[in-house]
Amino acid sequence: GVYLIAMAYLLNFLKFIVPIQFFHTMPEAFIEAYGWKSPLNDNQLLYLLSIGDILQMAGLVMIFAGLIRKISNNKYTYLFVAFVVAVSSQILRGFRPNIVGLDYMADLLWGKKFNVYFPVFPWSSSVLVGIYLGRIYCESDRNLLVLQRHCLLFGATILVPGMLLCYYDYDYHFSDFFHCGLGGIMYL
Repeated sequence: GVYLIAMAYLLNFLKFIVPIQFFHTMPEAFIEAYGWKSPLNDNQLLYLLSIGDILQMAGLVMIFAGLIRKISNNKYTYLFVAFVVAVSSQILRGFRPNIVGLDYMADLLWGKKFNVYFPVFPWSSSVLVGIYLGRIYCESDRNLLVLQRHCLLFGATILVPGMLLCYYDYDYHFSDFFHCGLGGIMYL
């Protein structure tokens, strides 16, 4: 998990900082889309370096799943935690303690701004459901038919309520895709 997080920030450095600072090849339209002008100041460069994306989320979820495994290796624990994460995502969305450094961590966990595209809450629930289904597959001696039946049953069970929740209040449950709530994550 830590390695993946480090690679995520290295990728940000390579895709943002190197083209802007070393090669001066980043299109001005990209910079202007943030409401900025060249040359970028240190705070703007730090913002680009710290953008949270799917790799940061995946690294944090790997650490999170490892902690869950230490507590209980029961497949239903993963499913329960996935449910708690999905339900609590919109409740926690955007909470920040107003402490430098911790605000950024809070954004990675449940942020609602576009400095983080895949916050751990709710996206980790999808990964945890995947672990649950993976455990079913392994426990069935890798019987693909058993896995497919569970995927169909589980998917059908959460898809329809997710769609109905999104239909009922799209802005709350689906929002902007990256920061979705319970209905959105159930639908996806």
